[in-house]
Amino acid sequence: IRGMTYTDGRKGGFDPHARIKDLDIDGIDAAVLYPTLGLFYGAITDPDLPAEFNFPRAFAHWLVHDIPANVYELTEGASGTARMPAGAIELNSDFVTFRLPGFGRGYGGPWPPDRQHRYVFTVYALKAERLVIGPDADLKAFAAAIMPAAIASASFTAVYGPARKPLPAQATTKTAHDRTGGRDEQVRRQEELRP
Repeated sequence: IRGMTYTDGRKGGFDPHARIKDLDIDGIDAAVLYPTLGLFYGAITDPDLPAEFNFPRAFAHWLVHDIPANVYELTEGASGTARMPAGAIELNSDFVTFRLPGFGRGYGGPWPPDRQHRYVFTVYALKAERLVIGPDADLKAFAAAIMPAAIASASFTAVYGPARKPLPAQATTKTAHDRTGGRDEQVRRQEELRP
């Protein structure tokens, strides 16, 4: 008996766009198989925060919810712009928790201060159509809301670091973030972080 190889499988086994086409080949409507799949939820976290930060959990770089189920990808730089899918809601990153200037709602890129860090990218599919998540929810509240309703998740880990520039000092006075909601400064900082 010969084992099945990667090329023996249908493309729908690894490509979400092709999966829907594979279902259509047999006359099966995906909505019949997945009637309650409504929205996706996503998180990017760093579990390697240095001990001196005295932070009890992974650092959240991005928390986003209510991504429509028909969205298969997000364009680079979409966070905080009109390129985010309609209805998707971005929460504060932990850069806001630490009161670092220039950050607000949306993606806060990798910035490992001391060494290489792991960045865990996770997407969750839920059996619920919509969950109530407060606008100031942190990672703990986000996870508490989605985990009971999650029917599937997928993760991958990337390694990055150390950052070329140190983290900015904690804000002690009114910053550009306070005046603009952080968007202009956040975009500038994300551009600085790109390798």
